[in-house]
Amino acid sequence: MNDNLILCDAQHLHLRYNGGPFSSGGLTVTLAAAGGARPPWRWGMELHPIGGTARTLDGADGEILLQDSLFSWEGCAVLDDSRAMALTPDGWLAPHAPGQDIYFFGYDRDFEAGVAGFYRLCGPQPLLPRYALGCWWSRFHRYTQAEYLALMERFCAEKLPFTVAVVDMDWHLVDIDPALGTGWTLLELYIPATNEPVDDIIVTLEVAPGTGVLYADSWGLYPTDLPAPAGSASAGEEESDGALLKNGGVEQLNPDGTVTHWDVWPGNPEEGQRNSYGTTEFKHSGERSVRIELVYSNPQAIYQYRLPEDNAFDFNADYIFSAWVKMDGVSVLDGNGVKIGVKRKGADGNEYNVYQSVPMGTCDWTKVELEVPKEPGVNIVQYDVIFDIGCGTGKIYFDDFELTPAELTAAGPEFAFREVEFTAADLLPAAGAASGFAARDIALLGASGVCLIVAAALGGTATIRFKKRRNG
Repeated sequence: MNDNLILCDAQHLHLRYNGGPFSSGGLTVTLAAAGGARPPWRWGMELHPIGGTARTLDGADGEILLQDSLFSWEGCAVLDDSRAMALTPDGWLAPHAPGQDIYFFGYDRDFEAGVAGFYRLCGPQPLLPRYALGCWWSRFHRYTQAEYLALMERFCAEKLPFTVAVVDMDWHLVDIDPALGTGWTLLELYIPATNEPVDDIIVTLEVAPGTGVLYADSWGLYPTDLPAPAGSASAGEEESDGALLKNGGVEQLNPDGTVTHWDVWPGNPEEGQRNSYGTTEFKHSGERSVRIELVYSNPQAIYQYRLPEDNAFDFNADYIFSAWVKMDGVSVLDGNGVKIGVKRKGADGNEYNVYQSVPMGTCDWTKVELEVPKEPGVNIVQYDVIFDIGCGTGKIYFDDFELTPAELTAAGPEFAFREVEFTAADLLPAAGAASGFAARDIALLGASGVCLIVAAALGGTATIRFKKRRNG
């Protein structure tokens, strides 16, 4: 006889515990189901839960996996609360006492009774306000006042019945400077005045899934006569400071949150994966910068193109294209690197492009410059400024793009690019015939390395792009 044996009988359960460490033979619960007795549950027994709910819908696109619930196909469920914080008598939180804290739910298919039992254990849940049961709009994007009002007007025009609109990013830091540490930081959100009557103001925080502990204290809602923060100009406004590039400070945003006048490639899923493109409070100046996170699958780019009908500036003159760049662990794996460039298309169908590699790795805000000399006698019909980014990892931040007139000194003779496609037959001319390449071209091919020549000799077709003097 075991003096430590514990037997407990309830209406639908019979528990047997031998008083020792939990084991499959020492702790069992027999459930009397409506259709007859089920096999007893034993400690450590694998259960097959019936799905409950999902903690978050962040990143969800279609079907998602549900978390465990208070029910399983075996008719019972076990809740292990051993690692949770414990409530002290004064209602404060404290670390859980050593040991195991296990709760057994054996409600079979009586779902309503099972949830009611959980509420008896943990306390009832308050009813959600009626507005919270409608459609919510929440987007991880730093809106300006004009953008958010325009978005609400569009929802009304489209008859989309949103009842809650969340201001997601503006209340908190996103890219936290390590210099701030983990101490207390004052977070402020400017709420502009409105001429419309307001019945209620509900203050809330949105905390995305993650790790760590967030402490919030000293809430306050104060009137102010401060002007609206910079960067609240409506989308489509043009800068009036005479800058050659539009929205060079990336302060103006479109209604969908993208930066006005700047395009990011890939532009759609068919072109490739655009990863974590958006604006961030990490900036060189103003209110924001553009952040692009590199991906393994495809290269990316950010660019602005100008056409003659823009009445922009003289496309065929000397300029310096510059931008401020910040990098966080940037590594490009496909050999293309990160390049600053200007692409110019001539009326003759040729491209007159200038590129320069940008050092990778991790760096604070650094100004990157590219000299862009004019092309004498060429009619330029399109002018693009661009940053090309290869496949890889890391994050790049861009701010304060600028194109400024300059007086550049030509460095040596002028060159133009030429592409030549060749096979082994081109390299070895037929009897009595001249080679398909001029002698200077053969010299350039030889200087380019043996890989292309070997490929041609094996029966393939190779292409080489080399510089050739314009006068010959």
